[in-house]
Amino acid sequence: MFRLVIHDIDTAYTIGQLTLQREQILNTLAQQYPKLVWKLDDRYVSANQCIPKLSVYNNIALIVAPNSDGYRDFVHELENNPWRLKFRITLFPVPVQGENAATEMVKAIVKANSVSNCQAIILVRGGGSQTDFSPFDSLELSLAVAGSKLPIFTGIGHERNVSIVDELAFAQLKTPTKCAAYLVEWNYKVVVELLSAKTNLLQFAQKMMIQKRNQVASYRSQVAKSAMWLVISQKQKVTNQLQKLQMLYPTKTLQRGYALLRKDGKIVDSVGEVQLGDAVVIQLKDGDVNAQIVNKN
Repeated sequence: MFRLVIHDIDTAYTIGQLTLQREQILNTLAQQYPKLVWKLDDRYVSANQCIPKLSVYNNIALIVAPNSDGYRDFVHELENNPWRLKFRITLFPVPVQGENAATEMVKAIVKANSVSNCQAIILVRGGGSQTDFSPFDSLELSLAVAGSKLPIFTGIGHERNVSIVDELAFAQLKTPTKCAAYLVEWNYKVVVELLSAKTNLLQFAQKMMIQKRNQVASYRSQVAKSAMWLVISQKQKVTNQLQKLQMLYPTKTLQRGYALLRKDGKIVDSVGEVQLGDAVVIQLKDGDVNAQIVNKN
């Protein structure tokens, strides 16, 4: 009976083969699906990476292995954020390693794209060996990620692990925890902007109120001055009119050298009102003179 004892393994061969396979898959995607994957300079770009960014991502679909460390790390980071931001999570539990993992994750991506009001898909898993990540280097999963209508955020490995799915996803974060932290920080930026906008709006409103109050005060002052000048002007006009009326009083007229002629107590203002021999009274400024009409021209 023989026994085989392995003291060491040269991983260069295995890793080298994986790198070669990944490059072949990327080339295949670029050639067969040029609208979804294409090469730009020395890197590959996907349609998923060209989706416009939203202001917030708080309604998300989470694709992850159930009860895994990746799931717990992601949810813990999300739920215990220091700003108490709220997230709505639709869970899609799938295996993330093994023979059927890639197929199950593709199905989950398709379903997640049909979730109403969903804003993003989160694909996470914990760490592992390089060979454990083979589903994330598969053609079918890479194609599903590149063509997803919803942006896909990944957190599927440690610092040294970069898969095809990472390269083609909307945003690549190294771990589930960092993926959750990214979403929290992204959404918090909006909170900061809103708070800043609120502060600016309040300051603007206060400034406008002060300006309007000053304007009202200025208008009041102008109105008061205008009213005062109007009253003074009208008073002056009334005074002038009274002076003119006073000048027309009979007594004032007599003082200027004129005389009033009365007959039978009535003022005579026409030659035709008197006859020869009529007795009249001539009123002067300092008294009356009795007279008789002896001549008419």
